[in-house]
Amino acid sequence: MDEAINVLVPVGSLGVGVRADEVQRGIALGAHVIALDAGSTDSGAAYLATGAAKYNREAVKRDLKILMAAQAQAQIPLLIGSCGQSGNDQAVSWVRDIAIEVAQELAVRPRIAVLYSEIQALTVKEKLDFITALPPSLPLTDATIDRCTHIVAMMGPEPYIAALQAGADIVLGGRTTDTAVLAAFPLMRGAGPGPAWHAGKVGECGAQCAVNSSGAAGVLIRVGLDWFDIEPLSLAEQCSVQSVSAHMLYENSDPFRLTEPGGVLNVTEADYLALDERTVRVTGSIWEPQPYTMKLEGAGPGPFQTIMLIGIADPEVLASLDLFHERLHAALIARVEQAFGSDAGDYDISLRIYGWNAVSGRPVAPGVHAPPEVGILFVASAATQELATRIAKACNPYFFHFPLVRGKDLPSYGFPFSPTEIERGRVYEFHLNHVLAVDDPLALVRTEWLGASCTSNSCLGLVMSEHDNTLPITPPQNHGPRPMTTAVDNRTVTVEPHSTTLIRYSRPLAVFHWVIAILVGIAYLTSEGGPRARLDPPILHFAFGLAVLSLTLPRLFLRLRGRIPPPPSTGPRLLTRFASTGHALLYAFLIAVPVTGWFTASRLGLKIELLHVQLPWLINPSDTEPRLIATVHQVGGNLLLIVAAIHASVALWHSFWLRDRALHRMWPFP
Repeated sequence: MDEAINVLVPVGSLGVGVRADEVQRGIALGAHVIALDAGSTDSGAAYLATGAAKYNREAVKRDLKILMAAQAQAQIPLLIGSCGQSGNDQAVSWVRDIAIEVAQELAVRPRIAVLYSEIQALTVKEKLDFITALPPSLPLTDATIDRCTHIVAMMGPEPYIAALQAGADIVLGGRTTDTAVLAAFPLMRGAGPGPAWHAGKVGECGAQCAVNSSGAAGVLIRVGLDWFDIEPLSLAEQCSVQSVSAHMLYENSDPFRLTEPGGVLNVTEADYLALDERTVRVTGSIWEPQPYTMKLEGAGPGPFQTIMLIGIADPEVLASLDLFHERLHAALIARVEQAFGSDAGDYDISLRIYGWNAVSGRPVAPGVHAPPEVGILFVASAATQELATRIAKACNPYFFHFPLVRGKDLPSYGFPFSPTEIERGRVYEFHLNHVLAVDDPLALVRTEWLGASCTSNSCLGLVMSEHDNTLPITPPQNHGPRPMTTAVDNRTVTVEPHSTTLIRYSRPLAVFHWVIAILVGIAYLTSEGGPRARLDPPILHFAFGLAVLSLTLPRLFLRLRGRIPPPPSTGPRLLTRFASTGHALLYAFLIAVPVTGWFTASRLGLKIELLHVQLPWLINPSDTEPRLIATVHQVGGNLLLIVAAIHASVALWHSFWLRDRALHRMWPFP
């Protein structure tokens, strides 16, 4: 490696606000790649459990438009990790659809790889022996897995490297460690693993590793073999030794060690040097390889909540807030028990005193002066929204004049809203905090290509459809053999905007599939064969068999053009490999059986018609019985039915046992 690898980090998270001037400066400084994060668990479990994005669509589209325009201008890769906040399949597809829209508006032709790392509950259950709990979680059970609506595996850099080596211009990733997205390109280009990972950690939040006096957004990282430099993209901002070194503590309890997929970053011996007033150089970072693990994150629905906000400025209450909290909470519990009894079910009431200790929840040290006023957030949690609201209404009167000490004049408190009860809806909870040991970093990752079909040597440019428009994709050049393979090869995905993980076959292919299946069944039922064929030719059998052949050939042509979705990610990987063999056998039999029947009829000298058009004999007629070719035809027909039955059984198993809607992929109607 002769030169540093320059990584442009435009902002800490997609949708927060990329600054176009900073991006242009990064490109002018020689950026080799644009890389950034787009998600986190910081904002709670709801985004993973529901698949909803945290940031609004307009903000994400604005940032994407700046970044995709810069990518097209500079012809450098753009990598985005944890798309849509949670990085589950629904969130990634949401960002994917925005990227398609932006590409059309910019009239650019990127090759986009989409990395999905959501995994099904059944797959997690099959791998329980390889899953370890992280403190303070308990060992994982089937019951805990079933509580999750979405489960994601956090990717490392390897899927991004594989996509880049396959010719991707833009990589939109599912749940990924923040650090891995930034480290991927330097690692691929031969930078030192210690500096690459450490640079990724420091730069993960953009300009938050700077002094932050100007509100800047991005940074530029230069990564070498045993060092990296970092500087803010804004000329009004600066990085200092303290601001850079302190970032190891961001979302990390250990300032010297950071665990990532496949190893640990050790910065115990790292040295930080200010090269100038804006740039810091770091040396001495070490990467310690370890067995490869991927962190699992899973979330699911919890109870429903209703909240109320109450303002208190009474001096006596403010002087004894802990005692007031204790007495009020006890009174509210008693009120619920009195009003509902066992009908309240498994409920909870919490009182959070903002302005006192609501954030930490810890007791306030003695001697702390009373605040001038506080706000109490009342939270009722119950099995249904209706019950949570009824509990809140039952507690409402206590917030007018509940006294600290009885026998004195009653205090008064204030409600800022009317009605006071605010229904929050269902709340969501994290259930998984575990790691899964894997032998292959790509084992749980599915890669889908928008408009390009990649082989080990090249990619073929095709057309990507969205509504009635088209997004033409430029074919990448020959990139040579890939050291790593993606989960989906030799396929072009027809992506339906605003879909989730279900990607369907095109309608022509689906129609061909079902019509051919019906014709095969009718051809089998109308077969006669044997010695009677000369005297009583099975005309219907001939016609339906030839119809199967005439439809199979164009269907095969469409399939070979590459317009098919990837195989389902659910189920054993070995079954996916067998599926390819099964499809090949089906096509072979669909062609061979009618052709051998045509040969048989030709040898018998029978009249062969399709749609009232007489077809030529393939061989000259003979008085000799064509026993061999007839036997091949008969055995082939039986084998065709057996393979088709297995194929149908697997499709039904996917749809009704794994519940991955695999059968819907071949349904021709919306």
